[in-house]
Formats: sequence, structure tokens, C-alpha cells
Amino acid sequence: MRKLHDSTTPTNFVAPAPPARVEILPTLPSPPISQPMPHSSHLDRSRGFVLVTAPLAAATGFVVLLIAISAFSVPVLSVAALLVALAGFTAAWTIAYLAHTFISMEGALFLHVAMQWRLLLLEARERRKRYGKQ
Repeated sequence: MRKLHDSTTPTNFVAPAPPARVEILPTLPSPPISQPMPHSSHLDRSRGFVLVTAPLAAATGFVVLLIAISAFSVPVLSVAALLVALAGFTAAWTIAYLAHTFISMEGALFLHVAMQWRLLLLEARERRKRYGKQ
């Protein structure tokens, strides 16, 4: 009688690959919340922004004007000098506004939400890649 399986004869059996390991992320962190000062409002914050930014932007515009006059021979009393000074003022104001917006409480919350959406999109892309489109 013939044996069904002999330990000395090689077989073509290939062990299946182990199941894919799915990493489960921990719960998402809660958004940053900071309480405003007791008698503070958006109007107070905007006034504070203007009080800080206006002198900075004016000084930047003046310095840019001086550089344009001395380095590039722009006439002092000309439209070009006015435009150069206003461009320096506007650039400083824009940079200060963007920094103030993203550093404030609302900016931190906005960045938190944007990064959580990015995390969810990356996770969805990885799931589609791993499991195929459904």
C-alpha cells in the first residue's frame, strides 16, 4: 500500500502570507482652546494689532524708500518713490497680518482643523491603496 505523504519527498506547498497588519491610530487630539481675557473682544485685539503694526509698517516703508533713493537713484519727490514706500508698508503689513492670524487663538484652531483634515485624507488614500477602491 502506498503512503499519502512521505516526509522525505518534497512538496510544492507554499505557506500563505500573514495577514496585513493594519495600524489603528489613537484618538485624535482635541483642538487647542484658550480662554480670552475676561474683558477682551475682537475689537480689542484688532486695535492692538493696528497699534503694533502701523509703526512697524511705516518704519519699513521709510527704510525701503531710503534704500531706493540711495541705492537706485529714485527721485525723492516722485510717484516712483511713493510707490516704493507704499510697497514696503504693504509688505510689512501683510507679513504681520499673516503672522498675527496664524499665531492667534483662531489661527491655531484653523491650523489644527486643517491638519486633521490632511490626516484624514492621507489615511483615506492609504486605505484605498491597501484595499482597493470600493
